[in-house]
Amino acid sequence: MEVRHNEITVSPVTTPYGYEEHYLLVDGISVAELADRFVREDGDNDLKRFRSLMGLCPAWGPRMQNRGEIRFIHHLLWREEPVHLPILVCEDDLDLSCIVIVAAVRKQGGTVFWDRIGYVDHSEWDPGQEMASGILCLEAYTQEDWDRYGDNIALEQVRSRDWCAWISEHWDEELYRRRMNYTLPYFQDERHIRWLRDTGYTFGRTAYENCIRFYEEELRRAGKFPFCP
Repeated sequence: MEVRHNEITVSPVTTPYGYEEHYLLVDGISVAELADRFVREDGDNDLKRFRSLMGLCPAWGPRMQNRGEIRFIHHLLWREEPVHLPILVCEDDLDLSCIVIVAAVRKQGGTVFWDRIGYVDHSEWDPGQEMASGILCLEAYTQEDWDRYGDNIALEQVRSRDWCAWISEHWDEELYRRRMNYTLPYFQDERHIRWLRDTGYTFGRTAYENCIRFYEEELRRAGKFPFCP
C-alpha cells in the first residue's frame, strides 16, 4: 500500500521583523509557525515566556554564525541513524547555545520520519566538558589525528597557551569536534529534550533531500559550503 507523505518544501516567508527567511514548510506551514503553535498549546514549558517564536532562524541555512556548527548540522542531515536534529535556532544568537528546536528524525527506505518536535534543555550543559571535547578529546581520535596531533597539541591541557593558540587558529575544526563529541551525545539524551508534540510527519526522501540541497546551495552562495576545516 502506498504511504501518503506530508509535503515538505522550502519557501520565503516574511518574519515578524519584516524580512524574508527561507523556511521549511510542512504541508504549507512554516516550521517556525509550527514550533510557535506547539509551544502555545503545550501545558507548561520554558519557551512560553517568549512573545513569539515566529522569527526563529532556520538551522540549516547560511545565517548560522559558526562554520563548525553548520558543518555539524549538515553532517546530521545526511546521517542515516536516528537523530535529534536542529531545525530552528534563536535569531539573535544564530548558534546552538540558546533556543534550539529539534525534530526526532529517522529514516527508512524512501521515507524520512519526524516523529516529534521539541527543544533542547541546556540546564545540564557543562562548559568544562564541552571545552575538553574538541581537539583534546583523544577518545575520538582517528589514526590521522594521532599522526597529526599525537606528539603536539594532543598533549596540551585546556586553557594552556598552546591550546588557546591552536583553537584560535583552527576554531572551525575545534567547534566541529566539540559538537560531534559533546553536543551530539547531549542532544541525543532524552533527558535533555523537552518534547512539545508527537507529530508523526512522514516525508518522501527525495523531497526531503531536495530541501537539504536547497540550503547547501544557499550556503555555497554565501561562501560557507563546502565547510572544510
